[in-house]
Amino acid sequence: MIRRPPRSTLSSSSAASDVYKRQVWAVWLVLGVLFAVAAMVGVMMFRRKLMRGGVIRGAPEGPLKGVVVLDCSVVVAGPMACSILSELGAEVIKVESMRLPDSSRGLGQAPSRGMASIWMLVNRGKQSICIDTQTDHGCRAMERLVKRADVLLQNFRPGGAESAGYGWEQCHEWNPELIYCSSLGFGEAGPCSNHRVYDMLIQMLSGFTHIQGNHDKPLMAPGFFFDKAQALANAQGILAALCARQHGAGGQHVKVDMLNTALQMLWPDGYQDHVWLDGCDPDVKEPPVMDKLVPGQADMDGDALGIKTAEQAMADPEILNRMDRVSHFMFGDHWAAKLPMVFDKTPVDGPRPAAPMIGEHSVKLLKEMGFKPSEIQAMLDPANGNRGLPAVVAFKQLPSLMAKPAVENLRQQGKLEEAGRIEKKSVSASSLIGKVETCLLYTSPSPRDS
Repeated sequence: MIRRPPRSTLSSSSAASDVYKRQVWAVWLVLGVLFAVAAMVGVMMFRRKLMRGGVIRGAPEGPLKGVVVLDCSVVVAGPMACSILSELGAEVIKVESMRLPDSSRGLGQAPSRGMASIWMLVNRGKQSICIDTQTDHGCRAMERLVKRADVLLQNFRPGGAESAGYGWEQCHEWNPELIYCSSLGFGEAGPCSNHRVYDMLIQMLSGFTHIQGNHDKPLMAPGFFFDKAQALANAQGILAALCARQHGAGGQHVKVDMLNTALQMLWPDGYQDHVWLDGCDPDVKEPPVMDKLVPGQADMDGDALGIKTAEQAMADPEILNRMDRVSHFMFGDHWAAKLPMVFDKTPVDGPRPAAPMIGEHSVKLLKEMGFKPSEIQAMLDPANGNRGLPAVVAFKQLPSLMAKPAVENLRQQGKLEEAGRIEKKSVSASSLIGKVETCLLYTSPSPRDS
C-alpha cells in the first residue's frame, strides 16, 4: 500500500515551488528592465553623438594635408574628383541641398535607402552638411564655408551656381585665394552649353560608341566612362591651380569641359586615322590598335582571351590585395579600390572613412563656423519652415542597431530599407527618404549645447 505524504508536506513543497517561480520571474523582469535601460541609454548616446556632429573623423594625412575642399557637385564627375583629393589628404566637406539630394545616393545596391554603392565609393572620407542657400542663414553659412576653403568644385550648368548663391564672382569676392573649379559638359559658350550632360550623351557625341563598335552596331560603355575621366581631369586642374597659387598666382577659376576630356581620352588611338592633315591617304584606315597587338582577338571568346568576370576578379588574391575594406559604424563593411600611388615622404592614412549620411556633420560644422545654438536651431527647426537635417536615414528598429551582428540579422530578415533607384528628374529630400518607414534623427541642437 502506497503511503501518501502528509498534507502539510505537500503544501510546503507547493509554496516553495511558487516562491521559486516568483524569484525566476523577478530575475527575468530585472534583466528585461536593465536591457531596456541599456538600449535607451545607447540610443540616447548615439543620438547625442550625431547631434554633436556625426561620427568623429581624424584629420586626414597625405600630401594635401591642410587643404580644405568644398564639394558642391553631384553624381560622379565632381564627387569622384573630390574623393581623390580626400584620399590624398584633403579635408573635404560635401555641401548637400535640403531641397534636392545627390541622386547617386540611390544608384546601386544599398543596405539602407540613401547609402547606395556608387554614393559610397565616390564620397569616402567626406563630411556632409545640408544648407539651404535660398535662406539668409544658409547664405551666411555658405559664405563662412567659402572663406575657410581652399577649393570649391561645382558641376551646375552655366548660371546654376550663381542662382544657388555661390557662383565664381561671389565666391572670389568672399575669398580671393579660392580655387574655384567648374566641371562643365560643353563649356560656357556654344549651342550646347546650357544643355544637361550625361555620360551616354558624351559617349555618342565624341564618337566613342562608333569606335567601340561600328556605324551599324555602335557599342556604349555600360558604366560612367567619361564621368570618371572628367573626375580625373577635375582633380588635375585643381592640383595644378593649387601649385600655381603656391607660386603666387592667387585664386583662379578652373573650367573643365567634359566633351574636351572625352576627345583627349580618345585622340591617341580612337582617332588615329584623323590626326594628319597632309601626307596620309584619308581613305586608308589602320586596323584598331588592339587588333594589331592581339591578332585575331575579335574572333576569340572570353575563355580564350583569359577574360575574367567581375566575380572571378573579386576572388583573385592579386585583385583583393589592391582593395580596402571600409567599415561603416551602422551599415557594415564594403570594398573600395586603393589609391594607386604611394608617397614615401607624405604617406596617406588609407583607407579613408566611409561616406557620410546626409547632413551627418551639419551641427559640428556650423558650430565650428561660429554659429550660436539658437542660430543653428533656427536653421534646422521644421517649425521655421525648414526641412530639418536628417542625420540618419535610419531603420525600423533603431535599438537593434547597437551591434554589427544585429545589423546583419536585420539585413537577413529584410528589415533594412532597400535602396530605391531615383527615376524622377527632380526629387525632394522628403520624397527620397520621408516616404518610407524609417526613423529620422534630426540634428537640431539642444539649448544646452554650446
